[in-house]
Amino acid sequence: MAQSSHSVAREDAPLGSHGVEHPAPNPIITSTDKRSHASHNIPTLTAPIVLKEQAQMSVSAEYFKEEKNQEVTSAESAGLFLHLQNAVASEEVDVLSRHKSTGSCLLEELAQILSAHPNCIDITQVESITRLKERAITPATILGVVGGTGHGKSSLINALLGEAKLVPTNCFRACTAVATEISWNPSDNPAHEYVAEIEFISADDWCRELEYLFHDLGISSGEISSENQIEESVAGVAWAKCKAVYPKLNKRDLGQLSAKLLASQLEVMTLLGTTKTVRKPTAEELYDGIRIYVDGKKTKKSKHLDPEEDHSALKRQLWPLIKVVRVYSKADVLSSGAVIVDLPGIRDSNAARAAVAGKYIEKCDGLWVVSMITRAVDDQAAQELLGTGFKRQLQLDGNFSNITFVCTKTDDINVDEAADSLDLSDEIKELHDARHNLSEFEASSGLDRLQKRYEAVSIHTEEVVRHIDRYEKLGNQQAKGNTVTPPKVYPTQRKLEEMPTRPNKRRKVSSNKESQDTQWVSTEDLWGDFEKGMPKFSADYHLTQVDIQLMVEYLSSRKQIAIEERYRLWKKIDEEEGCLKTLQQKVLDLEGLLYETCVSRRNNYSRQAIRDQFALGLKEFDQQEAQHIDPSTFDPEQELRDYAEAGRSLPVFCISARAYQSLAKDDDVLGFGDISDTEIPQLREHVKKLTEATRIKSCRSFLTDLTQELNSLYLWSSEPEVGLYLRKEEKQAEMEYVKEKVNELQKRLELASEELFNQLSSILEALFRCFEAAGQHAAKLAEEIAQSWPSYKRGDRGLPCATYQATVHLAAPFLQFLGSNWEDTFTKKVPAALDQHAKACKVHLEYIQSLIRSRMREKAASDSTIGVLQDQDRARSDGIINVISSLGSQITASQRQANRDFASAIQVHLKPKYKECSLDAGPGVFARIRLKMETEITEHRQAIFDTSYERAKERLSKAAENVREVLNAHTRVMRDRMLSDYTHVIRVADDSQEPKAVRQRLLEFLQQADTRFQ
Repeated sequence: MAQSSHSVAREDAPLGSHGVEHPAPNPIITSTDKRSHASHNIPTLTAPIVLKEQAQMSVSAEYFKEEKNQEVTSAESAGLFLHLQNAVASEEVDVLSRHKSTGSCLLEELAQILSAHPNCIDITQVESITRLKERAITPATILGVVGGTGHGKSSLINALLGEAKLVPTNCFRACTAVATEISWNPSDNPAHEYVAEIEFISADDWCRELEYLFHDLGISSGEISSENQIEESVAGVAWAKCKAVYPKLNKRDLGQLSAKLLASQLEVMTLLGTTKTVRKPTAEELYDGIRIYVDGKKTKKSKHLDPEEDHSALKRQLWPLIKVVRVYSKADVLSSGAVIVDLPGIRDSNAARAAVAGKYIEKCDGLWVVSMITRAVDDQAAQELLGTGFKRQLQLDGNFSNITFVCTKTDDINVDEAADSLDLSDEIKELHDARHNLSEFEASSGLDRLQKRYEAVSIHTEEVVRHIDRYEKLGNQQAKGNTVTPPKVYPTQRKLEEMPTRPNKRRKVSSNKESQDTQWVSTEDLWGDFEKGMPKFSADYHLTQVDIQLMVEYLSSRKQIAIEERYRLWKKIDEEEGCLKTLQQKVLDLEGLLYETCVSRRNNYSRQAIRDQFALGLKEFDQQEAQHIDPSTFDPEQELRDYAEAGRSLPVFCISARAYQSLAKDDDVLGFGDISDTEIPQLREHVKKLTEATRIKSCRSFLTDLTQELNSLYLWSSEPEVGLYLRKEEKQAEMEYVKEKVNELQKRLELASEELFNQLSSILEALFRCFEAAGQHAAKLAEEIAQSWPSYKRGDRGLPCATYQATVHLAAPFLQFLGSNWEDTFTKKVPAALDQHAKACKVHLEYIQSLIRSRMREKAASDSTIGVLQDQDRARSDGIINVISSLGSQITASQRQANRDFASAIQVHLKPKYKECSLDAGPGVFARIRLKMETEITEHRQAIFDTSYERAKERLSKAAENVREVLNAHTRVMRDRMLSDYTHVIRVADDSQEPKAVRQRLLEFLQQADTRFQ
């Protein structure tokens, strides 16, 4: 290829993008661009300079406005895959996910077509499709759940999963000591609907842990603490762990054993370093299977336990040996890629578990702080749980905006106390009045007496009916000529147990009709009144038909009177009961409304209080940091961030897992009208919302790259229109032009990535200078911190100087000094540099690609081909934006690792001294250990902090280098793919039989592929 004029011209082209003050030039025009140059009226550059962002955007706005008007002139020029383009542009995550799934199926079919003809297809194309297929998965969004023991974390998670029992909630220590990860179960096996993996710590970790426990128990000093040690003390915790794993152990034996010997017991060694998997068809069975391993209490043998499982281990509690528990479920809340992690404290004395918890915190995309609502209201839990150390880690990780606060147990409420504090005096008075009205009605209604009279009248009526029946039977017998006498059966002769209880004395019947209804009248009393007007016959009197008729008529009249009275009593009772039920229902409604109002208002009050406390705590944290770093320049009036917005944007949910579980079973729960009142459904939606950004980013990146693959295959399989009209020499000239432009683009992008690397390096160098100042600041305070460590006498609730907490205390001043600069670097400066670079790359791509497209149009390329090329160019631009975005995520991951390197480096530096201290024993050991550590820190404090940031510097520098390497690698691949695409447009395809058949089959497949994205 000729290099003379073109080389000079390309050297003069706008190649960079960042931070250098130069006049804004226009893109250069090479000698072979004269026709397109004239059509676009772009002046030629005369000086080699670097484009600024403003200049780039100016070029983009002016140049491509004309290009767009020229090219987008028909429906055909929009390209082949219109529906796929619309899919990429969608803002709805469910739509994007559906199209991503469609794209995955499409790639499977493509892979089958291509693999059947390996000699006809470029191997790099096949490899690219294979790599793209591997990306058709739902990305994980890790949500860490932190909170105190007994605050309802496990119950909250169970409710989110829609399970009554899945995550154990009643463990003694396991639930607070072991990280439990819950994620989507991809298995379609019904017998494996629920899966759990229990990973145990390694043998080395357990041996090291036992050494710490022996030290905590005072074994090295010869002063073993008593078995009655306070449970929450260091020695108490250490003894609980030892006793759990070795139930037959007593403290007298400890002095005769070493940590290594104890750890080598066969029953324990067979578990260490292994992972147990439990697969069950139901949540209840999995729950029982997990409890075998993680429960801190003795577990009863369950009907669901595997009969082949070795249950001798039930005598031994295994929770101190567990590193992490992973649970897999098909709960809908997990289907969007959410991974919910119930986190223990990251200051666990078990180093392996502390490392696991710390890793989850480092990788978390969101953090949930869980607290009982009573604490959230009364004890300012937002500030308490988000302590200074936790806030500092959030600051360093850039996670302040990723916090969610969850108040639990909202059903736990004292209505009287809540009503007073929430100013519900009117509601309380209304309820009191309703209760008073109910009491008065119950006292005056006489409903009980009405019911007893109704019962007596009913019985009397039945007796009259029976007596009528008796006389009618006698009438039938007398008509047949038989002699009949009056019946000998009377109501007064019935057994006492058949009669209702009545007072000893009959009450006098009042003349007042209403009061008469409520008088007690027994069946015998009614019958006595009844007999007064009844015809009288002696016992042996021979009844005639007239006598019998007379008695039946009399009885029938009395029956009608009784029936009418019973009906009147029934109406009166129904009226009274209706009034009673109305009053009772009003009391119940007012009680439910008051309870619901109390719950709702307390929720709203707590929500606002937590947001206010969060904003205030954040402001106090920033002010404390600023004042501590430089008191002379501290200005309390200067706000470092929008604290009001930080408070307003904090998601706060007030939930009741217990009420949710009851309502899910269709049980009524006082104060909760429906499931939405528990806020569990809203929290589930919040979980899915938290995954949306990651899912949208993943889907768009996948669909954008899919567009490129399909366009490339279409250009390969379709007829090369330009090549049909050109001679061999003209084709060669066109390919030289394309190569020249593509190489120019590569050079532009590589120089832009080099400038980005320089800009990132400059940003990091400024941060590294802060490392040095932070190290000097921390060194001044190190001796004071070391002197504040506890003497560690038996029963002391403090921690030894060789623990993780002690290292954190040493690192705290360093991180405090560094915090604001670190946050500013990785939340503002680095993202701004990446964004600026993305815009620069887009301008370079659009400029060079537009020149080539214009050239192709001049060489007889059809509108459809131009449309495909334009779509492909747009997809390339979007693709490089996606790559730069992913680099931002990688830098975030690297900086989170780096800000944890400081404490780790300090610990590594002090490790030899820790080892020396661990070998000390005998009386006075703790005093000697403290003196050794104080001396070590005092004498070497500057060296400790000078070396503490070397690893972090190295990690961050590699992150910047990785950005350059990834961008350059992507540029090289893109260059090759561009050459390949344009080659297919210019050159005539191989006309041999097999490639032609493959092209035709592939073309037919591609022409109908877009319909799948409708």
